Amino acid sequence: MKIKVLIGLLVLLIIVNLAALGSFIFFQSRSEPKGKPPFGGPPSGAMDLSREQHRQLRKLMRNFMDEIRPQNEEIRQLESDILELVQQDSVDKDAINRKMQEISAIRLTLSHKAIDQFVEMKTFLSPEQQKHFFHLLMQGKPPHRPGRGQGRGRPPRGGPPH
Repeated sequence: MKIKVLIGLLVLLIIVNLAALGSFIFFQSRSEPKGKPPFGGPPSGAMDLSREQHRQLRKLMRNFMDEIRPQNEEIRQLESDILELVQQDSVDKDAINRKMQEISAIRLTLSHKAIDQFVEMKTFLSPEQQKHFFHLLMQGKPPHRPGRGQGRGRPPRGGPPH
């Protein structure tokens, strides 16, 4: 059963990452000056979206987020139910397993919907834009940009390096 839980959590995290990264990439690519790709990647891989592509991508992302909102809320409720079940004096593992199976089924549905969105996205992005977009998604997060986050906040534990 533990493997099912791990797979379920992995699928959820992938969906959340893909949705967040897709939105971030879209809005980041809009704000970058022409010729300068998001995240400081290679210039040959710049998204360089047209207005129509921006509109389509924005609509696709908005529709996707609206479509999956009820399922995400249902997952949050089921996870909350599981936490309540775990906190009870006598833990009903069968009830917990049923809730986890429900979550897994919902996450699988969300994964299918996310893939459908990527297939739809391919219909209006050029092969170079697709390559750039999927490369950014596979990175998991934007790389560190020079000048951002340096010299701010608390120094690392143990004091500054000598």
